[in-house]
Amino acid sequence: MQVLLFVGAAFGLLLSDIILKNYVETYMSKDEERPVRNTHILIRKVHNKGICLNGLEKYPKVVKYSSTIVTFLISVAYIFSLLRKKHYIQKTGFTFLAAGAFGNVIDRWTKGYVTDYIGFQTKHKKITAITYNLSDFFIILGTILIWLSSIFNLKRKK
Repeated sequence: MQVLLFVGAAFGLLLSDIILKNYVETYMSKDEERPVRNTHILIRKVHNKGICLNGLEKYPKVVKYSSTIVTFLISVAYIFSLLRKKHYIQKTGFTFLAAGAFGNVIDRWTKGYVTDYIGFQTKHKKITAITYNLSDFFIILGTILIWLSSIFNLKRKK
């Protein structure tokens, strides 16, 4: 039953990102930017053919296939984590990580790029220009939770 909860959460997270990407693709033009009321959050449409910050954008096949391999490896690790007793932080981390990885890989295979749509208004133009999607935040959060899980696990073993 616990496995179904974690997998269901991963699908829910993935679905939320897909819905937001679809909304941005359908209702926003390429150069449009919308501030979220009373925040420093900006919604915009950016097509990222590379990895983080358009790295390797000139090699879309390398990005697509390497992302797919990494997502497969994450999925295998996720399955093994779900089979363990307890380790809830690790399982939660892999839930976020898998949802984020799949969100971006699905884009790469269906569109040839990842749709990014969340930016932050800052004093720094270079930071303001960076655009993310929910999958990116899921990957970051999942990685942090897995890292924290491993630290707490190491402390228990001592």
